[in-house]
Amino acid sequence: NGVNFVIRTSPTKTEAIAGYVTSSGSLQILCFNGSTWTNEWTATVGGTGTTKRFDIAYETNTGDALVLYSTDATTNELDYRTKSGTLDCGSANWVDQPAFDSPGTSAAVYWVKMAWDKRSTSNLIAAIWADGANDLQGAVWSGTAWTQRGAPFETSLEVVGASTTPNVDDFDVEFESTSGDILVAWANSVGTEGTNG
Repeated sequence: NGVNFVIRTSPTKTEAIAGYVTSSGSLQILCFNGSTWTNEWTATVGGTGTTKRFDIAYETNTGDALVLYSTDATTNELDYRTKSGTLDCGSANWVDQPAFDSPGTSAAVYWVKMAWDKRSTSNLIAAIWADGANDLQGAVWSGTAWTQRGAPFETSLEVVGASTTPNVDDFDVEFESTSGDILVAWANSVGTEGTNG
């Protein structure tokens, strides 16, 4: 059964990409062409579905789809697949891109979030992720490649209770609508409510 769900719609045609993770850590990606849902592909992301180890985004200009997900590993921590906006649903239309190792990510990735630049001529997508060591890291997709940060945004994300790994959704990313600037916000474990938190 699915635990975490994401759905995104294409900016260029009648299409939606949906994904969910099962309690056994399997990611399932589906595609909707306006009348029919098809199962596209699966990947192992680890965990039990209590953290969101993947996200989906469309490039605004091209309508290309991108799915970024955890490999549940401590090296080459993230993998991604792309589908051209000119292609329809169908598992053969997805390109399984090389997994990548992220500087500043020192454990398996537990949470993944993406935002896309809404300006009509842009293909930029921003991604941020939290690993099992409570590091928050990020990268920007240009439409063809990732540009990664050299160091994490944060090395001590807030957790709930006695957990030593990120067990709460406490960060986010978004683009400014006119400038295209990216904003990332998060909770730091050292601060307190109202004071550097």
